[in-house]
Parts: sequence; structure tokens; C-alpha cells
Amino acid sequence: MTFDRAAYLARVADAVSDGVRNQQRAIAEGRVRDPNKPVRPRSDTPTEYQEQKIVHSWLKAHRIVHCAIPNGGKRTAIEGNQLRYIGISAGAPDLLVFSRVPKLPQCRGVAIEMKRRVGGRLTEEQLAWLAALAADNCAWVTFCAHGADEAIARLREMGFGS
Repeated sequence: MTFDRAAYLARVADAVSDGVRNQQRAIAEGRVRDPNKPVRPRSDTPTEYQEQKIVHSWLKAHRIVHCAIPNGGKRTAIEGNQLRYIGISAGAPDLLVFSRVPKLPQCRGVAIEMKRRVGGRLTEEQLAWLAALAADNCAWVTFCAHGADEAIARLREMGFGS
């Protein structure tokens, strides 16, 4: 059996062109990133998730009773429906502090909506939740914090962390 170099090179060329066509089709369909498009550089601003982790650690270190509401993130339609059926509501604050507010004993707790330091905006649902919790019949302290530093500073102003 002899090696047919021309036939071999033709098969390799066909395979390469098939691969290029498949890649072009995948790019056009959005299944893969176009390697010729520049990658957007990552922001130096910490994410809301990173900021909230810092606040949670601070609250935990000071033994302040609190919990996080897992509203964010991508979910399937089935998961979204299951969460709605058990009471998850769009716009609920990110962190709820159940400990009494030291400087405001008449308040029941603190509801914090976390946002990135730069660019974070409240949705209508978030505004509605914060307003409802701050109403007289609920008596919660509510605020939106743009970054962990702001959230911790506001909590310190209320007498937490002493």
C-alpha cells in the first residue's frame, strides 16, 4: 500500500474547511464568541455579590442576626415558578437584619438593598418593597447601599457593631 500524498492533503483541506464553516456557523448562531471581536475588559468595580459578601461577613463577625434573600441569578422557568409558589418575590431586599436597631429600638429590623458602588439602580419592585417595609405598620429601617463600605457605615450609625 502506497501513501497518496495528494489524496491525504485533499482530505486535510476538506476537514479544515468543514471546521471553518462549522465555526462560522456557530459564531453566526451565537453559540460561541467571535474570536475577532475584542473582549470587554472586566470592571475594577466589585460586583454586588462581592459587596454583599463583605457586609454578610461583617454582620456575622458582630453576631448580628440576619439573612440574605436569594432573589438574583438566572433560573429556569420551572425553578422560577417553584420559587414564586413558595413566596419568593421580585424586589425583596438583599439583606434582612432581625436584631433590634440599637439607636432606634422602636424599629423591628433593617432591610438593605445592595448595589454596586458605581451604576447600581433600584427597580420599581425594589422601591416598593423598601417603602412597604418602612411604613408605620412594619417599622423597618430601609436603605439602599452602594457598596459594602456604605452599608457598614449606615449600620454603625444605627449603633450596630459596637
